[in-house]
Amino acid sequence: ARYFLTTIIARTIGIEYLGLYSLANAVTRIMEVIGTAGLNLGILKSVSHSRGSENDGSILPTVQSALKYGIKFGLIAMVVQLSLASWLVHSVFKEQELLIRILIANAASLPFAISASIAAHATQAFQQLKYKIFSLEIIGPTAGIILFVLVNYFINPEASIVFLVFGSAVASFISIKY
Repeated sequence: ARYFLTTIIARTIGIEYLGLYSLANAVTRIMEVIGTAGLNLGILKSVSHSRGSENDGSILPTVQSALKYGIKFGLIAMVVQLSLASWLVHSVFKEQELLIRILIANAASLPFAISASIAAHATQAFQQLKYKIFSLEIIGPTAGIILFVLVNYFINPEASIVFLVFGSAVASFISIKY
């Protein structure tokens, strides 16, 4: 679905907006990797190792702890991205002000995206890969496409790019939670 999204963006509102989306998305993905701090892979290994052993009772507290730290690290990553947004746009990318708004909205998605990733890896540890794939690779991007089309049609192209990643991350977070 992510591949369709880039095609839809380029075809409906143009490659300039696609470029702004891509720049902001790259920065946000870097912050997401930093903010995840390896908790997604750590929880995958920890839960897989503890499953079926006498440490079975430690799985739930371990997952809860990882999610708490994921939210904290997500908030820190969000603050860092918010702090760097203006400097990145003016000094590094030398782009228009719209990119600042996109970076700010994308920063707000970080706690949701990081928590969803950690929760998805925890479900994968129980050999339930379908939930991870469904949530992160189908629901999130599909919600992003729907949100993009609706906001582009009813509001304007700039708003559709601004809220795209946030809507996708929140949809992934909600779908993995339930």
